[in-house]
Formats: sequence, structure tokens, C-alpha cells
Amino acid sequence: MEAEACKVAADKAGPMSVTWNSYLATKAFGMYIAGNIEPMEKQYKLFCNKITYRMRIAPGR
Repeated sequence: MEAEACKVAADKAGPMSVTWNSYLATKAFGMYIAGNIEPMEKQYKLFCNKITYRMRIAPGR
């Protein structure tokens, strides 16, 4: 990400907008994924398992 964009992103009191958030999210997503989605996939599944209620459905119902 460009140095100026990093500076603005780090400033929590800075002006944020839908356009800026969309721009930043696209850049950050590209940095985190960087062609290797496996580590994120594992963390995502662990997170989903944590926040969801485990439910069993009995056969025949």
C-alpha cells in the first residue's frame, strides 16, 4: 500500500468514507491473502466454529 494511504489508515481520527473504506479494504485484503488463502481459511473455520451453536438434527425429523 502507498505510504500516504498507510498513514491515513493508521490515523483512527482521520476522515473515513465509504469510498475510502472500500479502497482500503481492497488493498488490505490483497496484502493479507497474497496468493495463500490456506492459513486464513483455517482461522476462518475456527472462528465460525466458535461463534456458531452446534446443533444435531435427529434422523426422521
